[in-house]
Amino acid sequence: MIMDFAKFSTIIICLCSFAISLVVLWIGVTLRKGLLLGFCIIYQNRIVEEVGE
Repeated sequence: MIMDFAKFSTIIICLCSFAISLVVLWIGVTLRKGLLLGFCIIYQNRIVEEVGE
């Protein structure tokens, strides 16, 4: 009984750490995409302003 519980808790811990790493990865990718988009928009606006003058 105790061995089963140990296996079960180990599996749960592994799943939790895997899920957390996935979430962190996803957040990192989303932030990077957002930053890239922001930079692109700012860059385009500057080019448009320079061309407008």
